[in-house]
Amino acid sequence: MGRVKQPDNALSLRTRCRDLGLNPSWSDEDGKRFFMSVSEMIDAIKQMELAAKGAKKYRAGGKHVFPRTQDAHLFWSSSTPPLDRPTTLPNYVQLGLLSAVKNSGLRVHLWCYGPLVGVPCGVQMMSAAVLVPLQDAHSFLEKGLRIQHLADVVRFKACGKSTIACVLGRAPRRLTSSWLRF
Repeated sequence: MGRVKQPDNALSLRTRCRDLGLNPSWSDEDGKRFFMSVSEMIDAIKQMELAAKGAKKYRAGGKHVFPRTQDAHLFWSSSTPPLDRPTTLPNYVQLGLLSAVKNSGLRVHLWCYGPLVGVPCGVQMMSAAVLVPLQDAHSFLEKGLRIQHLADVVRFKACGKSTIACVLGRAPRRLTSSWLRF
């Protein structure tokens, strides 16, 4: 007789994470696959359920605070060259993006140079090379600029190219933010 599946075992937690739009695994540069721990998955699920409960409770008559015509421009890349190598988004970034898509009412644009793994549904992928060519980005880093500076340049250029105003006075947002709609 087989064991009864518990709601807090790793496999069912991974399924719940995927159902919520969060990828519970990632791969390193060598292709080795890693998974979130049980406690990390439980915490992430609780945060997503809490955000959904808050969105339901505080949604002003079912209307979004930000009209869907407003954009949030974000940037992600590996922190060291080459910037166009495949990169897996950390779980906290996936959770931040997921909350932006589900809770903020914004169109979320994620600018990057290379393939990204773990991007939640609803996030629009954009090529950062359109704003700052890859060769220029590498040159900036070789001159001592940090990846955070490059991220700022990309996000500001994205806001400048946007045909509509970016969120919050055209200010670009950071990926590590949690997004709430009140």
